[in-house]
Amino acid sequence: MSKKFTSLHFVGAGGIGMSALAQMSAAQGIVTTGSDRAAASPENARIFNALKAQEVRIFPQDGSVYDEVTPDALVYSTAIEEDNPDFAKAPAGTPRLHRSDALKYLVESVQTENMIAVAGTCGKTSVTSQLAEALYHLGAEPGVICGGLVNAFVSDSLAGNFRAGAGKIFVVEADESDKSLLNYTADTAVILNIGTDHYPKDVLAEVFRQFIRNTRRNIVLASSVLAAVGTEVCTGKNVLVFRDSTDPVPADYPCIELDSYHAGCGGAFCAFDSHPESAMRAPGPPACARR
Repeated sequence: MSKKFTSLHFVGAGGIGMSALAQMSAAQGIVTTGSDRAAASPENARIFNALKAQEVRIFPQDGSVYDEVTPDALVYSTAIEEDNPDFAKAPAGTPRLHRSDALKYLVESVQTENMIAVAGTCGKTSVTSQLAEALYHLGAEPGVICGGLVNAFVSDSLAGNFRAGAGKIFVVEADESDKSLLNYTADTAVILNIGTDHYPKDVLAEVFRQFIRNTRRNIVLASSVLAAVGTEVCTGKNVLVFRDSTDPVPADYPCIELDSYHAGCGGAFCAFDSHPESAMRAPGPPACARR
């Protein structure tokens, strides 16, 4: 995308994905505004307060933003109806940018030594959050954009689903459901699993093959994913496999064996390669058992 945007308006800025993009836009020095039907709802106050703290101006979703601002483009998601007032009252010729294209534009503008993109049919948000928080506690000062709120990054001025970071590492939740993971180039690709939630398995396997081809250096993937995409596509990459199936793994690929795993509403436990010291416990929400 060659056009440089100096101002963007996010229609539905309070959504978990859109609010992350709006924060990322503001962090890159773009004049950023947003609107949302639920802007006045108390349950959304923390996200909107964080947006405002980052100089994202929030307007009612009635087209009134154009009384004060003429944005270069409108960022929207598929949840926004065609008769939305922010569409209907926009100045003639104002381009629209789907959220996946906005993510592509903003990610391409990130200056980082290692862009890590986390993909998979399920678990993307959890692993993106866990990876970003682990890197943060290791002192790596990572950036992150994801579809969840990372505990370590929640504050009065940050919603928790975006952090600019210090430039060396940036972690992105990569979505296969709309194939937007193919819109940008990562240094490291992580593929957690392959399922049929959005596409038949053979179609998704080809999406993941292209994702791997687009990745510059490192591939971390499940053994079931490797079986689906094949080894040829990984040629020339640094590959690390973690076993989640009985599918064979080539002897020259490092493979982490998962010895024990169990999970429930109280959290998850796993141990790797028969080393007790490698065991990991992840807490879960204690209230989920009472739903």
